[in-house]
Amino acid sequence: MANSLETQEKRAIYRSTLRSIKERITKLEDPQISAQEASDAGIQQASLSLEDKSDYPYFFSPFKGTLTPAKRPDYPTCKNTLEDHMNVKALYL
Repeated sequence: MANSLETQEKRAIYRSTLRSIKERITKLEDPQISAQEASDAGIQQASLSLEDKSDYPYFFSPFKGTLTPAKRPDYPTCKNTLEDHMNVKALYL
């Protein structure tokens, strides 16, 4: 039971923090947020590079496998006939 209470308290703190960040950001007049404004609002920014080892991602690891493209479904092609054209034309009259 104590673990559940601790979890609820943490979630309440997280929600309060996110609400505070949202309020500070929405009060800014410019939609472009500078690094200083983000820091003042409590947002932590980190650079990310998948090539440079010094800026390697902290939160996830890049996929190392090989991606194979999905097979595209074989859709039937439309063969326009004069009868089809006339039927559609009637819809626009």
